[in-house]
Amino acid sequence: MSVIGRRRLLSTSTFRVRDAVDSVVAGFAPRCAKDGVRIDVEVPAALEAVADVTGFEQVLTNLLANALDVTASGSAIEVRARVDDGGVRLTVRDRGPGVSGPDRARVFEPFWTTKRAWQGSGLGLAVVDAIVRLHGGSIEVRDGDGGGAEFVVRWPDRSPSETGAAAPGQQADATPKVAGSMGRMMVIDDEPLVRSTIRRCAEVHGWIVDETDSASVGYEQLMSDPGRFRAVICDMRLPGMTGTEFHDALEANAPDVLARTLFVTGDLASQEMASFSERCRGQIVTKPFVARELVQRLANLVAR
Repeated sequence: MSVIGRRRLLSTSTFRVRDAVDSVVAGFAPRCAKDGVRIDVEVPAALEAVADVTGFEQVLTNLLANALDVTASGSAIEVRARVDDGGVRLTVRDRGPGVSGPDRARVFEPFWTTKRAWQGSGLGLAVVDAIVRLHGGSIEVRDGDGGGAEFVVRWPDRSPSETGAAAPGQQADATPKVAGSMGRMMVIDDEPLVRSTIRRCAEVHGWIVDETDSASVGYEQLMSDPGRFRAVICDMRLPGMTGTEFHDALEANAPDVLARTLFVTGDLASQEMASFSERCRGQIVTKPFVARELVQRLANLVAR
């Protein structure tokens, strides 16, 4: 909501577009495998953009999530980027039904959606539009060649000094530490954007980060080498093994790891979470949270 409110970006830097695209696409790998959809990427390795990299990743994440919702098994989604009038032009094309003319006028409005009530909030494309406008860029939707919808995002070319932000490669609100100096952590969350946001912040603070969208996969990795990870962050609502089941498995078989685990939830007021909080042997963090504060809390937990 703060993005939609046009809150000023504070972490503009120069980054390789292919690295950001690959990071986001990798986060969708489990869903692509399940849905039988592939994501074809065509981005020059040397192409650079000047933007808030987390905002860039969120734009691509939201566009890909929408594309996956409408792309049938056996089809492909195309992600392309190239230099455009000194800036960067990012294109995401799906193989769905497309966006009708009347809908194009409203598709970026907050809370407007063609999905059913339980399938979407109508904020995904509104956030995309807000982030792009904050950068002084533009976004449009049009028919793709051969069908489907094509979203075209134009990121302007501007130096970090023009935005009053950090120098290339730096974060505006954190002092980078030696890579790996804090050890290795595991982040378990089924939302790619949440994982990537935590990972980027944690890496700045000296952590090596392993990600997974599955608590059962994370548990197996922990059990195969319990001493490898100094800390764990786990969402509560996950497909398959839930955060509660993950907690109970650690309590029975690896209580020392459980003592270094943070559980993240946005549902602390429910009866289920109230009951869990009374017996939780780890620590609970409520959403929304600021990534750097979450990482600092984790560092304090490990230090104790």
